[in-house]
Amino acid sequence: MPRSNDSISTSASSGSFTRFEYQVAGHDRLLQHPASDIMVVKPCNQTEQRFYQDSQQHPEFLQWIPECYGSLHIATEIERQTIAEAQDIADGIESLSVNEPNVALDPADTNNFDSFAHHICLENLLYGFIQPCVIDIKLGTQLYGPDATPSKRAKMIKKANETTSGKLGLKICGMQMFDASTNQQILHSKTYIKQITESSLLDAFVSFFFPHSEVGHTIVEGRERLHLPLEGSRIPAAKMRWIIRSLIEDIDEILETVANFPEVRMYGASLLIVYEGDQNTFLNGWEKMLEEDRQQEERALKQAKDNQAAGDDSEDEEDEDEPSAKLYSIRLIDFAHSFWEEDEVTEQDAGLLLGLTNASNILRSVLATQKEENV
Repeated sequence: MPRSNDSISTSASSGSFTRFEYQVAGHDRLLQHPASDIMVVKPCNQTEQRFYQDSQQHPEFLQWIPECYGSLHIATEIERQTIAEAQDIADGIESLSVNEPNVALDPADTNNFDSFAHHICLENLLYGFIQPCVIDIKLGTQLYGPDATPSKRAKMIKKANETTSGKLGLKICGMQMFDASTNQQILHSKTYIKQITESSLLDAFVSFFFPHSEVGHTIVEGRERLHLPLEGSRIPAAKMRWIIRSLIEDIDEILETVANFPEVRMYGASLLIVYEGDQNTFLNGWEKMLEEDRQQEERALKQAKDNQAAGDDSEDEEDEDEPSAKLYSIRLIDFAHSFWEEDEVTEQDAGLLLGLTNASNILRSVLATQKEENV
């Protein structure tokens, strides 16, 4: 597939796409083509498209954002009809006599050729998960870009101050998880999400990772607790703790990476966390991961022995194996107000660093809570 600096064009009707099923937050409606589930199509502005293009120059940062395959132009039926009419005009002019040099196509007629909505084709971060549990965490204390109007700035400042963004540099925008006790996906209502405060934030995170817990059952509005979780139906707590510890390590690495790139500015971006909620799929993936680790260790030992026998101290070549088992995923997303500074910048936005630091600290608190309460 083409990289983000390439362009994919199509005149397909928007009716060829369907809404992405697992979107938990955001105003832009993610789309998916029925023929492919490895990719989602996201409406975007030019700022976000440019951000993905510029990020290609920074491999260390690139690993923490979705892979971008290029831009996609989706025309509505009205736009397609308009373009066809404009093309007819252009074809008619080409057939005119060369003795009429003053005849020209009105630029207003050709503008319609660029009237498509902007979309980008992104890696589907939920691909490979059977029962994805998803949380969207908006980062930073400043939720608007430098191009925001005064009224927009005032609105976003007010919103930040009324939520956990203003003080903690993060807020939950959406949350969906799989509860094995009821065999159901649970999507938290916007009402609940808006009511999360600093004092209830930890409970929200605990419920996300442990939906079967007392907290998980309590905070879901209108949920009937008809079935107690069966011991064998949920992911073992020890393995969930491994997921959370892995996420903490990743967030700390993201924090370090972002701090090392002060020229990247991300306003209103989010941290998207996904983990597998289906027990059988998770445990199969866990066994596959252990087997992959064992095989990798055996290859490394064999390579070291071969190098020693040959008197070669060169570095081992990395094998290109099948993709690892998908137990969890974490990425930065939503870059409508993000960009790479052209001028030299020495310090990263403090609000962004605060949000990532608190995200890591909250997950540490989740581990402590789980251990204390034996969730």
